[in-house]
Amino acid sequence: MNRHYSRLYGLAIESPFPLTGSRRTRSPESAADLVVEWQPEAHWSEGYWRLILPFTPPAGPAIADAADGSALISWPGHLEFVISPRRDHILILSGEAKLAVAPVVLVGLVLGYLLHLRGVLCLHGSVLARNGRAIGILGDSGAGKSTVATALIRNGATLVSDDLLAVSASEAGVCAEYGGAAVRLELATAKQLLERDATLVRMPRGNKLFWEVPSPGGVVATDPTPIPLSALYVLKPCTTAGGATIDSPSSSAQALQMLTAAWYPPGLLRLLTRERLEQLQKLAAKLPVSAIHYEKDWASLPNLVEILNR
Repeated sequence: MNRHYSRLYGLAIESPFPLTGSRRTRSPESAADLVVEWQPEAHWSEGYWRLILPFTPPAGPAIADAADGSALISWPGHLEFVISPRRDHILILSGEAKLAVAPVVLVGLVLGYLLHLRGVLCLHGSVLARNGRAIGILGDSGAGKSTVATALIRNGATLVSDDLLAVSASEAGVCAEYGGAAVRLELATAKQLLERDATLVRMPRGNKLFWEVPSPGGVVATDPTPIPLSALYVLKPCTTAGGATIDSPSSSAQALQMLTAAWYPPGLLRLLTRERLEQLQKLAAKLPVSAIHYEKDWASLPNLVEILNR
């Protein structure tokens, strides 16, 4: 296989196939931070791995670790990812038919878990920037994060990352790493918000499409500098008619609860460690966290965009 190079969440990645939505780079002069390899399907040995979370069909993978520090994410009999003890290598075990699915899973849950193991705090959300100001849009699956992100992009915002918000710290404050440059959309959203000539790619799993957000040149030669975050907004769809309303939490404990619910990987809160919880507490103390209640329909979307652009 040819080798491909990209940058995601501050990592220089070398892989045997293009990574979905990644910011592609030229062949690096220095070694990659993460090397991805593939080999034909092989089943993991239960005697070698210690099961942390069992497989929960149809979507929830098995999570396991080993005495040498390796980690495993497995959809038994279909697709498996082995993360090395140093967190600098991922081995994909699958049949050739699953190679179409592997990049999508890799840049989502697998990379999110690897970042977690590397000590990076991740949240389930998108990051948009405008006029030097970046905001995080958080929420449960189906809350409308990608729809809102698309509406903001169409209104002039720049996509920093979709689906996974990786938090870092610098002299500039709390920052978000640049991540996926494609937005995952339902077909109805694409038809409603995008032009007919928009570049859309059907995801090999699920019913969503990738919208490849245009970027000048198409190639990122260097690692983008993490962008400072100014606020986090948690989407809360409701059935009340009318415009969107924004509510700030009444206490730091409520803000922490909102961020804990948005922790990434989604649905795997059992993996949330004390260290990550402490990071979430510090984040809730440093950044404004607000809930946005809105009726999930097209008529309320312009009002929601106006609120987020203030």
